[in-house]
Amino acid sequence: MRQITLTIESDIRNLSLVAVAAHRICEQLGAGREAAGQVELCVNEAVANCIHHAYRNALGRLVSVKILAAEHEIQCDVCDTGESMPQASVKILTKGPGKAEDFDEKNLLLEEHGRGLKIISSLMDHVTYLREGTVNCLRMKKRIGP
Repeated sequence: MRQITLTIESDIRNLSLVAVAAHRICEQLGAGREAAGQVELCVNEAVANCIHHAYRNALGRLVSVKILAAEHEIQCDVCDTGESMPQASVKILTKGPGKAEDFDEKNLLLEEHGRGLKIISSLMDHVTYLREGTVNCLRMKKRIGP
């Protein structure tokens, strides 16, 4: 298994650094351009949630992104030591992807909260949320290859 861990400070200006890095790393690990772009978007959303919600926009806290490549799968763990994710948010992530028409029907794209979680849930193949001690970790998996 190949892996790399990136760590940034909780400053919204660092989002693009980790997102672009995730995209390029995924391409190097065998993901196609579309899958790498989806992982990039999901990592960006997950890191933004760490900064905004877990750390409440406090600067100087750490967010780590670990990217692992297994056969036909890329796993991204986005971790922080801030406030844990509320159960309602965990349910959005773990209920699985919704149908495209659900977004239009309920105007979910116009909602202010939960949009990033719905994007992550719909683009990634498997999402879990773990809390071990003081560490929160959002684990996202994306199948690649045949």
